[in-house]
Amino acid sequence: MKVDITHEEKKVGFISKKTHYISNVQVGFTDEERAIIQTSNIDNHIIAERNIVPNGHDIGDPNVFNLKIRHLLKGKDSYAFFTQQAQAKYQEDVMRSLKGLKAFIEKGGHDTGGVSTEL
Repeated sequence: MKVDITHEEKKVGFISKKTHYISNVQVGFTDEERAIIQTSNIDNHIIAERNIVPNGHDIGDPNVFNLKIRHLLKGKDSYAFFTQQAQAKYQEDVMRSLKGLKAFIEKGGHDTGGVSTEL
């Protein structure tokens, strides 16, 4: 699994020119990782919760609010924030969840019910 997170700033608005801080997340899954995700049926698992509808998504779709594994399986996912602090927290949440996903995949897609942590 290769994770690429990039950031960009975009000025929006005709008069006020507010800055949006955009995070682009792209995960390169190996064929084996994709197979474990499919057989474990975890593609709807939430990687990070989001509270604002991302650009380009239908507001009527309740699934657009959260970043799910299925979004990352499709390719790059972009999301805009109003502050750099919110963008940084989102990146931390994504990385924490992806580390957990990687651990799950390394166990062959089986959750043993135990607890594992790095101290």
